[in-house]
Amino acid sequence: MNWSGDEQPLEASAIADAQLAWFSLSGEEASIAAIDRAWTSFLGNNRLGEPMVDETTGAGYDGLGASGSNKNSGAESTIAFHRCRIARDLAQQLSTAAVSSTRVHKAVVFDAATSSIGGIPSGLCWRARPRLASNHPAKHP
Repeated sequence: MNWSGDEQPLEASAIADAQLAWFSLSGEEASIAAIDRAWTSFLGNNRLGEPMVDETTGAGYDGLGASGSNKNSGAESTIAFHRCRIARDLAQQLSTAAVSSTRVHKAVVFDAATSSIGGIPSGLCWRARPRLASNHPAKHP
């Protein structure tokens, strides 16, 4: 296949976000696999087999060209990498919660948590807490 354009990290992150939203609504496990593919594309599971992140600093690279990667590390690419990681973490938590409880409601309540990559704080992240169904849907924990 002849690749003429760049692949941007934002594309992988958007796929992960969309699949996470779909999983939270549908519970379809195929979404977890799609999120994992988006995540691993940053780690080198892409058409060039090159990592799209500096794992030491947590900085995302700017994209894949026709024959190589662009090692520039802009804010958009770095944020895309971290958003994709967060989507993967949330999907794993939701999947585990869905398996361990038949009472998991499809909506998600987010709790703030801190995290780091490569020893560098990545700032405020989000950790999913499944919202349990109750007799009073308007009142959630």
